[in-house]
Amino acid sequence: MTRTARRFAGLVAALCLSGPLLADGVVYVTNSLGQTVPFTSFDTAPEVYLAAGPGPGQPCNGLGIANGDWYFQVTTFANDQLLTTDALEHRRVTVQNGVFATYVGTRATAPGPCSSLLLQLMPFTTLPGTNLDYRVWATPVANYDPGLGGVFGFLPEHSRTVVFKVRNAPQDTRIRGEKFFDFNANGTWDASVPEEVAIPGWRFELWRNGVRVAFTFTDAAGGFEFLQPQDGASYEVRDIPPPPGYIPNPEAFWHPTTSITRGASTNASLVDVGDFGAISFNEEPTTGISTSKGYWHNAGMPVLRLCDPLWRETVNGPQGNPLCLRRPISSNDPSVSIFTVPLAPASFTTAYFHLSNYLTSRARGHAGYILSVQVCATALNRACGPFSQYSLVTVDVRGDGRLTLVDDLLQNVRTLLCDPRAGRTGPGENEDLRALMFGCLNEFEQLNSESGATHTPTTRPKSFSSPYAGIE
Repeated sequence: MTRTARRFAGLVAALCLSGPLLADGVVYVTNSLGQTVPFTSFDTAPEVYLAAGPGPGQPCNGLGIANGDWYFQVTTFANDQLLTTDALEHRRVTVQNGVFATYVGTRATAPGPCSSLLLQLMPFTTLPGTNLDYRVWATPVANYDPGLGGVFGFLPEHSRTVVFKVRNAPQDTRIRGEKFFDFNANGTWDASVPEEVAIPGWRFELWRNGVRVAFTFTDAAGGFEFLQPQDGASYEVRDIPPPPGYIPNPEAFWHPTTSITRGASTNASLVDVGDFGAISFNEEPTTGISTSKGYWHNAGMPVLRLCDPLWRETVNGPQGNPLCLRRPISSNDPSVSIFTVPLAPASFTTAYFHLSNYLTSRARGHAGYILSVQVCATALNRACGPFSQYSLVTVDVRGDGRLTLVDDLLQNVRTLLCDPRAGRTGPGENEDLRALMFGCLNEFEQLNSESGATHTPTTRPKSFSSPYAGIE
């Protein structure tokens, strides 16, 4: 064998003993989209992904790294600390056609260039401080030293390394939400309801520990956003209506249909506090849409037949929240004093007969009964009559510009009618409660009058000036 032949044979033997031949490709770092970043400097550690192949911007038919299984690890820049925290087998990846191709470990992966696989380098221990350099190692499994020689088992002469920087710059949290016109007042932005649109120019405030730290107004799409440090702090987002505020403030015509405060913690890059709904009402009252108690025991019979059995359930009140309509009988016994209509299987005719007789009974000065028949008419108007066509109806019960939801009136009057003393509110009985009942009577009589000051919802958001005047 010639000298040249002996030298070539020795070189081949040395290479064979060293394991897989390292090709001319590279190992490098990218973000999760396979994009390199300037100076390999990343804002946070989870953004760093490991790639292999011909290299950034190189054609896919270029040389990659050697095929086979490889291990990888993260160390300090000085190679004196192993920072990777998971088991070695979770850091094993298979190379095919010079690129990472198969991985069965627990790390996040992403598609990379040249049909390759990107591997997230986390989990690894990040060091305190900012703008710190780290080193990632990759070595063929055949060249790994189980005795942990070299750098924690990675022999420099058989490994590829790349240095990257983690700035650990303070991250921000986007706190976002939206404001919409909730025409059907169900608390959900329904894409199928054409009246439900974004409300631009609505004010939102951000509070922390009782102090307002920021405010903004919704954009044309109804969206708003606050940017705060991602430090895990707790904030409160507040929905601020245009002056004079929400009902029942004087001259207010807006009513919220969702919660108007939401909590938000800055522990993620994006915190969505959801949609905030509101409905507005016409400033001018809508007349001619009410019906009196006389209508319901006479001409209203066909309407109730079509509304059966809902009208019966309305008169009695739902289980656990009865309406407690009172008979013109002075008694402490609720079974005697409280009026109900028979439910199914009783016939409609039977139930309506009971209602008609109730509405036309002699009052005998019984405050509970006098109020109850007006409440009954309002409840029927809301469930089956003219009010039922609207998601919400309001009334200016005192003529002072303060609107009240009819649904709230019906709920609040239960406090009086379900009072155990309400059965004995005839002349000379429980005068304090009688006075309260007669005080409420005007509200319901007005509601049941065709000239009543009822205000119905607008079909589009009521206009307002933005930014709001008089609010800093």
